[in-house]
Amino acid sequence: MLSNQDGLVLIAEHDNRPIGFAYGSVTSREDYTPATVGFINLIYINEGHRRKGTGTRMVRRLTEFFKAHGAEEANLNYIKGNTQGENFYRKLGFEVVKVTANTPIENLEKHLSVQDHDS
Repeated sequence: MLSNQDGLVLIAEHDNRPIGFAYGSVTSREDYTPATVGFINLIYINEGHRRKGTGTRMVRRLTEFFKAHGAEEANLNYIKGNTQGENFYRKLGFEVVKVTANTPIENLEKHLSVQDHDS
């Protein structure tokens, strides 16, 4: 992350101690619109320091970085059920546009086996 020229690492401090971090990067895509996108890869603030504007300041700095690198849109991923994250991102204007689903391979094989028997 530190060596990526298209990425930015941020460390938030309180009383000279780290309380959070963020990492964002800019990606160019030839087959999509917009072609240049900023991606918030990671953001974390220690629980005792949340809801005090630190996350918003970090996203603001990432947004400045994205814009300086030609990004027209910001993207991110978060885990379903992370209500604090969901609320934070929603307040910043993010909307869900894609759903990612996961399953263990063993579970997939079990369901495929049932489908084979039903065919």
